[in-house]
Amino acid sequence: MAPVKVLPLLGATLCVLGKTAPGEGAQPGPNATYTVKLGSEGACLSEINNVREAAGLSKFVQASEPDKKIPAYDDDGKQTWESFCKDVLRAGKNGSKASISGDDDGDGAMHSMMVIESEKVNCQSVVDRWKEAYKGFSGMPPAPVQSSGLYERPDIVMFVSLFTPSSAATADCRVVTCTETTTLTDPKQNSETRGYAFFCKTVPNALGEGGTPPFTKEQWEKIASILKASSPAVVPSFSFVLLAAVGGVLL
Repeated sequence: MAPVKVLPLLGATLCVLGKTAPGEGAQPGPNATYTVKLGSEGACLSEINNVREAAGLSKFVQASEPDKKIPAYDDDGKQTWESFCKDVLRAGKNGSKASISGDDDGDGAMHSMMVIESEKVNCQSVVDRWKEAYKGFSGMPPAPVQSSGLYERPDIVMFVSLFTPSSAATADCRVVTCTETTTLTDPKQNSETRGYAFFCKTVPNALGEGGTPPFTKEQWEKIASILKASSPAVVPSFSFVLLAAVGGVLL
């Protein structure tokens, strides 16, 4: 397998899952319109829960409350979803993002997005990509206020979301299909482009308490032990571009 190609980190100021700053990112073609299709809920949840159980954590419960689920593509969220799709379609062949939205009570959400090649997601590659971030820790994960920028790394945020320690944690994971249709004066030159992303929203935000580490010493030792034992010799074969935004409001 080819090694992962790490594309440049675009920076936390660019977006909160698709909300780009002025002047940043590629621009859509003339008269481009976007449509979004959300796949079935529970995508890869079985594989994700297998890893959680191996680490001694409770399974994610499929989110059922509206505020814990990925929002629908409707008139209220259409503009934000279109911005999301612009990023998906212009992230290169494959890409990923992680971000956090937090309320004052710390019960916000964590979001992980990975661009994939088709509607058929390789769940093992998704899980392996999340697990790979273990190498980014030099010891027990610190409290956010003591992290020296560690949690500005999207791969680290994705990792923490995977191992959210709450016994009541929920997840809503789906494949998102984005379609960009470009209409030109000459109808023969009209084009349609599709992009696909694996998108998970997990609740609560495990980094919501700034002065508290995301894991206890016992939890971390268990997580570390299973990752050391199952560390893959080769990183999953897909490219990715990482983009994080911490502390914003998502979708």
